[in-house]
Amino acid sequence: MTPFTTDQIKHLITAMHRKGYIVYTDGRLNLVGIRLNHAVTNRFDDELVAFTTDGGVSMDCTTDPGSYYMTHPMNDRGTAVLVPGQYVDCYAIGKHKGYEAIVQVRPVTVYRDWKDNGTLDYENPETGMFGINIHRANAVVRSKQVDKWSAGCTVVADPTDFSHLLYMAKNSTREFGPDITYTLMEEADLNDA
Repeated sequence: MTPFTTDQIKHLITAMHRKGYIVYTDGRLNLVGIRLNHAVTNRFDDELVAFTTDGGVSMDCTTDPGSYYMTHPMNDRGTAVLVPGQYVDCYAIGKHKGYEAIVQVRPVTVYRDWKDNGTLDYENPETGMFGINIHRANAVVRSKQVDKWSAGCTVVADPTDFSHLLYMAKNSTREFGPDITYTLMEEADLNDA
């Protein structure tokens, strides 16, 4: 986890405003995934930014499914890949495979990648409840490969980073209620800001 500077936060806020997204300025948690421009999966090469009016942090994550689920989809329509956008109040603290995480509680939109060609295909959108959660990979050590850690979820590589994210999320939900907004942006969205 690295501090997200005031200038970086301002740049991100500009990009979010340009897309017409909500930015919370009342102390509520802003949670933003940034998907890098790449066609290869299986690395924690995306970024998850959590910020409030008091500052922010960024952590390595994946917003893409791992290589295992790209070739072994859990759904016969294809592997889920979250569509970039803002999912207002679609998340809350809950359980993912028995441990505390940030879980989907309202519909989101995914692409269904069914081609089994090792690259992400952004087609066949579908909206619904799919368990597209925000969770950690390994519980003890930082993970290097995504593999089976993500079937479409946003997954944080380092368990210590994830613990800090949960701490921030709990502080926010105690004051502002249980709902959490998750925004997924693409690297190009920030380049335009």
